[in-house]
Amino acid sequence: MTVLGDITQVDLSGVEPLLSGKKFSETGVRLALELSALSYNLNIRPWIDAGWSDITIKIRDRLFHSVDTTDSDSILRSLYNSIAPYFGGKIKRKKIRKRKKIKKQIVNPYKSEHGRAIILSKEIANGKFAIAIAFAGTGRNLTSWLSNFDFAHDDGIHAGFNKLTNAFLAKVNDIEFPSIAGKLGLHSLALRDVLLSAKSDNSPFVIFISGHSQGAALLQLFTYNLLKQGVKPKNIFGYGFAAPTTVSESFEQIDMPINLINFENDVFTRLGIQKHIGNVYLFQSDDTLKAACYGELAENAMFQDAISYLRSIDNTEESLFSTLAFTYALSYLPTKMQSEIFEGGSSVFRILPDDDTTTSISLMRAFLRDRYVLLIGHEPDRRSLLNKAKEYLSLIDKFGAKKLIEANMSAVRASHSLRLDEKGDLISCYAYIALNGFKKLKKIN
Repeated sequence: MTVLGDITQVDLSGVEPLLSGKKFSETGVRLALELSALSYNLNIRPWIDAGWSDITIKIRDRLFHSVDTTDSDSILRSLYNSIAPYFGGKIKRKKIRKRKKIKKQIVNPYKSEHGRAIILSKEIANGKFAIAIAFAGTGRNLTSWLSNFDFAHDDGIHAGFNKLTNAFLAKVNDIEFPSIAGKLGLHSLALRDVLLSAKSDNSPFVIFISGHSQGAALLQLFTYNLLKQGVKPKNIFGYGFAAPTTVSESFEQIDMPINLINFENDVFTRLGIQKHIGNVYLFQSDDTLKAACYGELAENAMFQDAISYLRSIDNTEESLFSTLAFTYALSYLPTKMQSEIFEGGSSVFRILPDDDTTTSISLMRAFLRDRYVLLIGHEPDRRSLLNKAKEYLSLIDKFGAKKLIEANMSAVRASHSLRLDEKGDLISCYAYIALNGFKKLKKIN
């Protein structure tokens, strides 16, 4: 049964990219993008209709398994009923009045999120099976973002991403594939068994992995772990979108059967530690993409300036320094002006409730300073920091802090998102690349 993905219209039941042996193909990019989108929206019905089964959803530190049946409605009911509590009503924000308490939560060592992933399987030929794994990107809550800021890298690997990868690896005994086990005449089959089999040239399994943003970081480190454990490169491949850097410059590179699709306007592709592991392909912006993905924003002067500013940031150190300087500038504003920043919606700088804006900014400043020291090993140069803050104060005086933040956040979202939340004529930049930009991708490493 032919079932088309709703973003790229690739056939979700197609087996060509999984059987061809080609590690980099246009169809493979499109299938991986649909799989990455699935890790966010969990819209599994099209995948079930396309013949995929043995579905496991990992949310935080819990696994939710589909029932072993060919009835798609039963599968959907079993999964949605089990995960519904995790996507129900919003948790009410408790008012935290003690600065030391919130500072301890934000700045001091914290408990990382466990990340989110979805795992599926499909028979793609007689006796040959695909195991698909998609790692989701960063969630919208603060603790989910904290893993991105855990910049410790004593072993050359981004500590936050590494913890998330290890949290997934800890579940390989519990992720099971009952339908494949039945076809192979086995009592049971776990992901651990699949990975052990994949160490053989004659393994019946092809492991197909995708991820977006933080998920693309996990794609890199998960694949690296499997290869170091002896999994054959011929049995594993994947694609990442909007991939951050995951390792230091001194980290020993190995050949990786994964491809990272990055967009030059997406600042997150240059953040993390220092470099990627895997084959990195860059798409350079053009007028056709701007029209298809940015729409009217492309003609907005502040949006254009924000894009230019984001493109000028080459690494995490520059990003942290600039953002820290901006929070310094915000901290010098009168309290009324600070409060106006958050009027009409939430903000990236919001930590405490609405009546404590000044403390929110102060805590964010302390947090960013702490992260800078963790990454670089020393305090930022005070004179340079204050000079940069003065530059931002001049821009705030000219345009207003709220407009500056909104312009930059719009530029980030428009360039980084895997898919757009709003229905309309525009598509995301990564969907555009998958649909129209494959031949224009340039390998940069």
